[in-house]
Amino acid sequence: MGSNLLHKLQLNQAKKRLQRKHKRLRRSPSFQNLQKAVKVGILYSLTDEKSFTAVNSFIAELQKEHKSLQVIGLCTTKATPAFYKINALHKILLPKDMNLFLQPKAAFIADFIQAPFDILLNLDLESHFALHYLAAICNAKMKVGIPSDFSAYYDVLLKTDEEETQNAKAQIAMIKNYLSTIF
Repeated sequence: MGSNLLHKLQLNQAKKRLQRKHKRLRRSPSFQNLQKAVKVGILYSLTDEKSFTAVNSFIAELQKEHKSLQVIGLCTTKATPAFYKINALHKILLPKDMNLFLQPKAAFIADFIQAPFDILLNLDLESHFALHYLAAICNAKMKVGIPSDFSAYYDVLLKTDEEETQNAKAQIAMIKNYLSTIF
C-alpha cells in the first residue's frame, strides 16, 4: 500500500513538472507521410515477446526503406527479458535509469530528445510515463500516439479499439496505414 501511494505521489509530481517543461518548448509541428519521412524515432515498452517481435519487424521494414532510426524500449523489470536480443539500434531504459520524478536520465536520452525526427511514434501499449515524457519533450516535427492521459503532447492520435490497443502488430499496421494514406 505504501509503495503504491509513493508511486502515485511521484507520478503526480512528474506530470506537473512535465507540464511546466512542455510549456517552455518551442516547436513547429508539421505533418509527415511515413514514406517521405527520413528520420524516425520509435518508443515502445518491452513487455512481451510478441510485442517485441512486432516492433522489431516494423523496424526492419523501416530500415529496408533506408530510414534513419532511433529506438528506445522501456523495460519495467530490473533486467532485460530473456527474449530481448541485444541490438545496437535499440536503447533500453531500465528502472535504474529513472530519477525520482520518473524522468529518464540514461546517457543516450539527450541525443534522442534533440534528434530532428520527421516522425516520432510512441508504440507503448501500456501508457508508461517515461515514454510519454520522452515524446512530450522530443524535438520531432510530428508526434504520433494513441489517446491517453497524455494526449495533449501528441500531434496525431490514432484511436484503436480495445483489442488493437493490446496488440502491437495491429497497432503498427494501423499506424502504417494511416500515415501512408492520409498525409
